[in-house]
Parts: sequence; C-alpha cells; structure tokens
Amino acid sequence: MKYAIITGASRGIGLATAKKFLEEGYHVIGLSRTPCPLAQVRSIPIDLSKPIDGELLRVSLRAFISERISSLSLVHNAGIVE
Repeated sequence: MKYAIITGASRGIGLATAKKFLEEGYHVIGLSRTPCPLAQVRSIPIDLSKPIDGELLRVSLRAFISERISSLSLVHNAGIVE
C-alpha cells in the first residue's frame, strides 16, 4: 500500500497535493488544524506551530497506516508567515 502524509492538507497547495496523491492511488493522511474537505483523506488535527506530543502523533498515524507499506511519502507543506 502506498501512503502520503501531507501537512497543511486542508487548503491551498496542501489540498491540491492531497488530490494529486489520491489520483495516483495513495492513501492520504492530512495533518492540519482543520480537517481536509476531501472525504478520502484521513485527517489528524494538529497545530504544527505549537509543540506537539510526538507519541500521540505516532499513535494517531499508526491507526491509519497498515503493516503492508510499499511506499511512504511525506510532504511538509504547512507553514506560517509572521
């Protein structure tokens, strides 16, 4: 199974990236403050501008990812402008 983890997948470039990975047959997991509007994307609510609980994130990701991984991609798209 092919997986893509995309930060900031709820809008803009992240949302467009999620759509592209879905078209290519990936299971997509979105990490963002708001859920991704695409029903096929599994959303994990997280604010990457704040310290995160790495263990909680690991458990959350594990709930969506099977043991049979043939490909795993990470697109770190989330950003903040101050």
